[in-house]
Amino acid sequence: MSTALQIYTAQINPTVGDISGNRKLILNHYNNALNKQADLCLLPEASLCGYTPADLVLRPQFLKDLQDEIMSNIIPFIGNTALILNTPWIHNKKTYNAALFIQNQEIKQIIYKQCLPNFSVMDEKRIFEAGHNNKTISINGLKIGLLICHDTWWPEVAESLKKDGANALLSINGSPYALGKEDFRIEFCKQRVKETGLPILYNNIVGGQDEILFDGRTFTINPNEDASNKFSAWKEESRIIQLIKNNDGTGYIFKNEKSSKPLKHINNIYKGLCLGFNDYMQKCGFKKVVLGLSGGIDSALTATIATHVLGAENVTGILLPSKHTSAHSNKDALDLAQNLGIKTHTLSIEKTVSALEETLRSTGQLESITLENLQARARGTLLMGYANNTGAMLLTTGNKSEIAVGFCTLYGDMNGGFNIIKDLYKTEVYELSRYINKNKEIIPINSIEKEPTPELRDNQKDSDKLPPYEILDAILKHAIEDKMGHEDIIAEGFERQTVKEVLHLLKISEHKRYQGAPGLKLHGTAFGLDWRYPIANKYTL
Repeated sequence: MSTALQIYTAQINPTVGDISGNRKLILNHYNNALNKQADLCLLPEASLCGYTPADLVLRPQFLKDLQDEIMSNIIPFIGNTALILNTPWIHNKKTYNAALFIQNQEIKQIIYKQCLPNFSVMDEKRIFEAGHNNKTISINGLKIGLLICHDTWWPEVAESLKKDGANALLSINGSPYALGKEDFRIEFCKQRVKETGLPILYNNIVGGQDEILFDGRTFTINPNEDASNKFSAWKEESRIIQLIKNNDGTGYIFKNEKSSKPLKHINNIYKGLCLGFNDYMQKCGFKKVVLGLSGGIDSALTATIATHVLGAENVTGILLPSKHTSAHSNKDALDLAQNLGIKTHTLSIEKTVSALEETLRSTGQLESITLENLQARARGTLLMGYANNTGAMLLTTGNKSEIAVGFCTLYGDMNGGFNIIKDLYKTEVYELSRYINKNKEIIPINSIEKEPTPELRDNQKDSDKLPPYEILDAILKHAIEDKMGHEDIIAEGFERQTVKEVLHLLKISEHKRYQGAPGLKLHGTAFGLDWRYPIANKYTL
């Protein structure tokens, strides 16, 4: 079977706002397409501006700079090998999410995104106008239907392109990741293939942008087949995808080549966190981090990921013991540092806390919660001081379970510029820590097996105030991910009083989450743009 179209497709990792840097990345891939004698170079959504540009799109100069870059520094270099380039674009004084079909130094056609997402981390209806009545692109005597990300979710756009004579569908995406999203994408693409009878190539961006993860995982689907030509997750990749005649010569299919091996669930999470953290550091210009090491599992997991990404020489752990800190906690922290090869400092908080207590006692008797929080805030102040003094970024280490119920201290252990494990429930922290230790003990086994404690008073345990994490996380997942109310959660078999207490804590902790550090999103509903609840709120969840 002869090849009808050679498509060079790449899942790339642009940086939001780095117009010249992204242009160089685009042209590098275009030159690769030329070298491989491709007919078409296909790149993901928002390749030039990065995704998501958010309110940058509302700035006229940003839009002008994008257009100037395209007209002056991209179009003149595009020859007979065509380029599909997605960018914000002004037409008739309205701004669109547009795909430019460029060939032989000119824009041959512009396709406008029709279905604008307005949920989760995406609010494109704020910044773009919706397009309509898109037509197919003609190349090498074929008609290609182009879908821009969310256009692929719904049947109408693909069906209209089929009616316009499309021989195949290309879908370019800036699709944020959430657990299970890879299977969801394949399923709705299968539906488009079934409805139209056309093969589809789904291309996705890869990388981390602030809190958002993009996993790549480009693939193709032919009629009556499963997904094939699967690209890797969590890394840039490119290859030639061939569109060929099908066996009976009545239509076209994508030639099946090799597919990358799927990642196991926990390995997928680990690789996603590593890529997202690495990109946050690089794109924001940080090189070093510091974090407090308590001997507990959260700081141990955070330090392990940071060391894997940055190297031991760029990670510093600070031990901040008090009179309530056990000897085994200090040992666990030091054992972790030795296993990772990172440097440590030990800064006792006793004098700092005593001075704060003495000063504050002049106003009256101090409550237990005040004494506990003074310790957390003394630690937070010392950690921020070290970060300021060394130019390192402070990592905060709270997990999703603790952040959900407010089991954290404002201006204390919540201090920091980024939180790698922000969207990991406590039970997932344990699971990931065991995975890291599967071949060699890196995280001390005692940090994993001992009962968790903040050690802000003697003999204190998390379980003094919270149900077991297996129960807490199950309730929280129903409330956060499934949006279930208390009666529905109770009907799942949970004790009524426990459910009501957990949901009450979830509600009254909103003010803390408003002030928390950014962190990587893994679940369908992460605290941040996914979760927009009022602080002053009388509604019972």
